[in-house]
Amino acid sequence: MSGVWHHRLVSIALLICAACPVFAGSVSARLEPPVTPFHRPAVLEIRVTAGEAEGITVAGLPETLEGVTLERADAARVVGEDGMVEEVHRVVLDAKGPVKHVLAGITVKVGEGDAITIPALVYEARELTASEQDGVAHFAGLTGLEVLEPNPFGLMWWAVGVVGLLLLAGLALWWWRSKAQAPQKPKPIAWEVAEVRLRELAFRKLPEQGKVDAYYVDLSAILRYYIEDRFQVHAPEQTTQEFLVAASERSVLSVEQQDVVSGFLRHCDRVKFAKYEPSMAEMTENFQLVEDFVVQTIPSPAENEAMVGEVAA
Repeated sequence: MSGVWHHRLVSIALLICAACPVFAGSVSARLEPPVTPFHRPAVLEIRVTAGEAEGITVAGLPETLEGVTLERADAARVVGEDGMVEEVHRVVLDAKGPVKHVLAGITVKVGEGDAITIPALVYEARELTASEQDGVAHFAGLTGLEVLEPNPFGLMWWAVGVVGLLLLAGLALWWWRSKAQAPQKPKPIAWEVAEVRLRELAFRKLPEQGKVDAYYVDLSAILRYYIEDRFQVHAPEQTTQEFLVAASERSVLSVEQQDVVSGFLRHCDRVKFAKYEPSMAEMTENFQLVEDFVVQTIPSPAENEAMVGEVAA
């Protein structure tokens, strides 16, 4: 089934009674893409145009779907020079694994007219291909993101876990008896890791390929993981608002730094949820913003020595 549906109602220049209201405008529904690998989101978009005096009501948008995280953006409303209003409703669907759902029961009502029922749309989040698995795993190594795969073996893994614990206990006992201590691997330095990740992202040239969503997902992940490693603020899985509140309560960032991070993350949210299309200049500017933030928050030698002492303690 196609991921796009369109219906147009055009007013007719005839004498029509007040009990038979019509409107000049259009209603369209788009699910883009209708089939996607489960690690990439899809967007359900309902677009309605009508006269400025008409009220627009969209009902039945999905609020919960099993195995899918839903993010509904505020309706965008624009009034054109011709007096027509365009209202756009969007829902971002982000699956946790392979799923398939039928999106039905969505209705649109304009003014006092009858509600228009949008034909059902099919949303499918498919399993990842081998190349997609490799790509996700590659970026996971750069950002600290983990690829979660379904576990088909059930209780077998519990048995493996028990055996593993017994082996670990035996190795620990042997270590204490032999007093052989292996040298500890030094903990990666947060700002050096962030610089490597930024160079990797620049090398991939996602903006030049038109992959704007992927570019901002990766760029915001680099900043969030850097803040977590540098300031011990649990940032990657939090919403933008939750993170800003946590950073404010911990007082790890100055007011100016909070403003910079807040503006950048809200810009990323606009790209992801409101389908804002940034220019190449904006994308370059945001890359530079993240890089400058990392450089400006590198601790002084004295601060770094104190941080190393705290970790050793």
